[in-house]
Amino acid sequence: MPLAHALRSAGHEVLGGAHTEFTPLLINAGVPAVGAPRRSPRDYRLLREGRLVPLSSDLDERAQVLGTLGARIAADGYHELVHLAQSFRPDLIIGGPLAYAAPLLATKLNSPFVAVEFGFAEPYN
Repeated sequence: MPLAHALRSAGHEVLGGAHTEFTPLLINAGVPAVGAPRRSPRDYRLLREGRLVPLSSDLDERAQVLGTLGARIAADGYHELVHLAQSFRPDLIIGGPLAYAAPLLATKLNSPFVAVEFGFAEPYN
C-alpha cells in the first residue's frame, strides 16, 4: 500500500490487482482494484472431493505441486488481466511473490516489470 500511495501522490495512475476476495482490502486502503483471478487461492488446492491437494514432506514433490498450483493461478490471472491491461496500457507493472501473472503480463505488453519481494511462508499442510 505505501508504494501504491507514493506513486499516486507523485501523479501516477494506479490500478491494483489481486484475487477477488482480497480486492476489498485494496479498495478500503484507497487503491482502485480489479479482481483477478476470481477464484480464491484455496480453490486451486481443492480436489473434486473437497479435500485439499496434499503437500508432501518430500521437497521435490512439494515444489512440483506448488509450482503446478502457481501456474494455474498465473494462467487464470493472466487471461483475466490481459484485455484490461491492453486498454489501460500501464507504464509499469509491479508484482509481489504471489503475483504470478504480473511478469507474464509485462512481457505481453512489453512493459517494464518490478518485482517487490517480501518474506513468505508456504503452507505446511
